[in-house]
Amino acid sequence: YPYAGLTGFGPNINVARDPRFGRTSELPGEDPFLNGEYAVEYMRALQEVDDKGYAKILAFAKHFTAYSRETDRGSDSYNVSLHDYFDTYLPQYEAAMTRGGAAGVMCSYNAENGIPSCANDFLLNEVMRKKWSRPDAIVFTDCGAVNNMKNYPAHAPDDESAVSWTIGNGTDVEAGSTLWRDQLPALVKNGQLEEEVLDGALTRIFTAHMRTGRFDDPSKVSWTRIPASTIGSPKHHKIRDDAARQSAVLLRNEG
Repeated sequence: YPYAGLTGFGPNINVARDPRFGRTSELPGEDPFLNGEYAVEYMRALQEVDDKGYAKILAFAKHFTAYSRETDRGSDSYNVSLHDYFDTYLPQYEAAMTRGGAAGVMCSYNAENGIPSCANDFLLNEVMRKKWSRPDAIVFTDCGAVNNMKNYPAHAPDDESAVSWTIGNGTDVEAGSTLWRDQLPALVKNGQLEEEVLDGALTRIFTAHMRTGRFDDPSKVSWTRIPASTIGSPKHHKIRDDAARQSAVLLRNEG
């Protein structure tokens, strides 16, 4: 059926650390608190439920985390202290996950302290699923991130290792290649990947999609009846323009 907008990869709530970062225009700002408050409202709006309790879409905060450079983004590692994690690179995601109710996160291309974000058990499991009490949170890779595991700093020796390292450390869905599809059956059969790990990922994915009515009669889900004419409508343009006007902040340099 035509209604296919079941996942939304946003908002982008990385902190704006350097104006030369090519994606600064996507970001709310340089303040983790501001970015977190922005994310909470953004998530609540995206995942609004209809009168039957169906969520409009599943929203994923990105890019989790410490992502603020485009050059060599798929083969770069940043030295991040615990202080920097919890002071700068995690608060906005905690807000999105705990108060905003985000369906999950898109893990970033980069690595932290030599461990790629999409294979970082500390971030994905210990922090997000345990510390933030979100065992249901889905982790979706950025496009091609699994294949990047074969680059610096992980240097996965083969496709099998790239796949097992990502799903084995907390990632649930691969985007941008077919490595998971190609390698998962053999990994489970050969005992390199425990079935319970795969079961956990599938449970999180399918449970979340049930919230959108993905497996129900589309006619029962009010979001399927939004006409295409709504996109770019005068009403929405007005909301957009009003929001832009009201959010402008003028600062005075008194130094």
